[in-house]
Amino acid sequence: MYNQLPIFSEIDRQFAQFISQRAGELSAHELETLEDICLVLSYYANQQHSVLPLRDILIEYRNEDGHIVSHNIDFELDEQALKIYRQVMGQGDETKPLIVDLENQLIYLNKYYRAEATVARFISKLADQTQELDGQLTQKLNEVFPNQIAGKINWQKVAAFMALRSRFCVISGGPGTGKTTTVGKILALLLEQNPATRIDLLAPTGKAADRLGESIRNFISSQSDEKAFSAATLAKIPVQAQTIHRYLGFAPGGGFKHHDKFKTPSDILLIDESSMVPLTLFRSVIQALQSHCRVILLGDKDQLAAVETGNVLGDLTAGGQINSFSPTFAKELKELSSELILNEDQSMGSLQDIMVKLEHSFRFDSSSGIGQLARDVNEQPVPHPLEDTQYFKAYDDIAHQALPAKAEELFSGAIRQCFTEYKKSLRSPEEALKALNKFRILCASRNGSFGASKLNQHISQIIFSQSDESLYKGRAIMITRNDYNIKLYNGDIGIILPDDSGLPKAWFPGPDNSLRSFPPSMLPDYQSAFAMTIHKSQGSEYQNVHLILPDQADRLLSKELIYTGITRAKSAIVIYASRKTLLSTCKRQTDRLSGLLLRMK
Repeated sequence: MYNQLPIFSEIDRQFAQFISQRAGELSAHELETLEDICLVLSYYANQQHSVLPLRDILIEYRNEDGHIVSHNIDFELDEQALKIYRQVMGQGDETKPLIVDLENQLIYLNKYYRAEATVARFISKLADQTQELDGQLTQKLNEVFPNQIAGKINWQKVAAFMALRSRFCVISGGPGTGKTTTVGKILALLLEQNPATRIDLLAPTGKAADRLGESIRNFISSQSDEKAFSAATLAKIPVQAQTIHRYLGFAPGGGFKHHDKFKTPSDILLIDESSMVPLTLFRSVIQALQSHCRVILLGDKDQLAAVETGNVLGDLTAGGQINSFSPTFAKELKELSSELILNEDQSMGSLQDIMVKLEHSFRFDSSSGIGQLARDVNEQPVPHPLEDTQYFKAYDDIAHQALPAKAEELFSGAIRQCFTEYKKSLRSPEEALKALNKFRILCASRNGSFGASKLNQHISQIIFSQSDESLYKGRAIMITRNDYNIKLYNGDIGIILPDDSGLPKAWFPGPDNSLRSFPPSMLPDYQSAFAMTIHKSQGSEYQNVHLILPDQADRLLSKELIYTGITRAKSAIVIYASRKTLLSTCKRQTDRLSGLLLRMK
């Protein structure tokens, strides 16, 4: 029935045909129903949903005239349907390609069902395992997390108590809320309990791993004067993080080196930027952990989810459960510190006691436009504050400009001035890399007239009078493929500058403020990086951000996308977009459909 709808891709149709050919002898109606289910399931999977609800499915697309066409679809599967489709459809741990949850009327691709079930069992099991803090640890916890603001809950202390009490916890928070400081103190407290503890720091990308390592080094440096922890304890905190793929290792025949039969040695595992970790990769991580390993997820639940299917962090922190705790947890915390009076709720059981959101920003105060803009975009109040045409004029650090008719017209004014200052820094790699991080152009996507690829071409031609492919002096590049031999990873940013002999070299920041240089011929795949997608910017921060939204509707546009872009800025942001596009983007929320929480209740 739905095979000819233009919203479905050839991949969707091929998948439906593949399953149908293996379903055995079916009537024409049964075959059509199976093909329709497979079409929609494949489409949903390609939109990064891990599950398809069988009822109230809304399919929307624009026809050739530009009008929105909607189809409301309902499927219903029961025990009799499972018998009819038994060759390709099953339940639970069956090895059929399609797995059905009859009770909740959900259908999965087998790999996503197995991944979701594994993650749900792991988290549910650890959520129920708590330990009581002894008097000495309680005293030290109060010492290193003193009350911050009178009458305000110290959410960092709540997070630390949670992480010490539980073997699995999620610490979420926006930029400047002190996530790294909090987790650094947590690791130090755990090391004081057992100095032989093996800690591993992970992040989804090489860039995020570098930033995590840098943040931990800054934390250790800041604690040297505090005297809260001994030098011996601080020295045991690892200062280098690695990507998740690097941590799991690669087996010669494919797959990961570490798995459920060959575990990693970690006692504590910290995963930063965990909103970027897809479902199946998270499953691979937890399968490779020893049973005693403590897991801490760190990230911002409101940022963009992973590019691939699933959103474990988002699923766990969805709805109103976060920062609402069980009476048992609230009572234990009040005994630790009497001023910590929390909201109580028994609806989620032990799960709500493993999630906390750091709510106080130390970077953006009440006068910060960036902080207010991020809150308004994220919280979506009604009426939306950005409907006020004077909104941006109330702050010095945020601005909105109409998108010009042609992309070339962007490279005047503020953006041109950024490049003028950058070009002055090209005397040395150190200066140039530092200047490069003072600004970045962020785009919704790589393609299109206002996408990162086209803007980088314009920058090369207009600012540097070069082609985008040439190795011109000052060209910013981003690695797009991991090379473990020379330790350059997807997302690493470098610049092209001549060495002392005048030959072009690619320069990248190394550990402890060092520099690394490579002949361009040695580099793995790379692309220009003055303009980059918001997705690629995750895990990075810049003094000034120029955020550019496209000139036409795009399914990628959402409040999560623009929130992520806004929170990359530390000092100022300019948004280039039509008012209509900006408002519609801020009002559109992206939901990843999942059954994870259902399996944990």
